[in-house]
Amino acid sequence: MRSSGCFAKGTPEGELGVRVGLDDVKAFREGSVGWAAGHGYSEMEGKRVTVRLTTVLRQEDGDWKAVERHASIGVPNEQMLDPMFQGTT
Repeated sequence: MRSSGCFAKGTPEGELGVRVGLDDVKAFREGSVGWAAGHGYSEMEGKRVTVRLTTVLRQEDGDWKAVERHASIGVPNEQMLDPMFQGTT
């Protein structure tokens, strides 16, 4: 599955210029519970970052509603103690 889009309105000042998309998603269902995992991306000013995505859904009155979502960016082990990833400078 491939999908992409752009944030048309991100701030009162105008467009953020961030494109997002899905490259690979696998979804599963058991009764009224579903879950999916995959890879996507965020792109800004020609630079692309791959993200990992998961979501859990529940079917209510025929509609699927997300009850949990997560997105993360993988960081190589040698960079995980970098101050940028620690929330400090």
